[in-house]
Amino acid sequence: MRIQSTLTVAQTRGDVWKFLADPQNAPKWDRSVASVVVHSPSEVGVGTEVETTAPSGMRQRFRIVEFSPARRLRFILLKSSIFKTAELVFLLESIPGGTRITHEINFTFRFYAMPLYVVIMLTNRKALSTDLGFLGRALQANANQS
Repeated sequence: MRIQSTLTVAQTRGDVWKFLADPQNAPKWDRSVASVVVHSPSEVGVGTEVETTAPSGMRQRFRIVEFSPARRLRFILLKSSIFKTAELVFLLESIPGGTRITHEINFTFRFYAMPLYVVIMLTNRKALSTDLGFLGRALQANANQS
């Protein structure tokens, strides 16, 4: 299953990248993330693993597999009780007056979680768009603090 949403913000790609590339910022805008633990001995980049905990307590672990500064961030799911596979991508494009952020998620369910497919189909497009709206507000708040 593939879902995608876009958002345009009045910030440079570099500023957007700086915020998105820091996993500790995820709880500021992603409603499915209450906390983040980064498992990396060095700077965040390809190979960095991040474990997130949802407000419900569900944990998931991801690995960054593409880290192209101010352009593209891609990570894959390593561990989830619901999803068999998942790939998440952020693509940043400069446009007049700001940056277009495209967020795409490709995933498959574990067999026993297939009943969730219908619920996800009905709600995830809107949820992804809503999360991008929260991302836009978090980016603006971050810019106001600078």
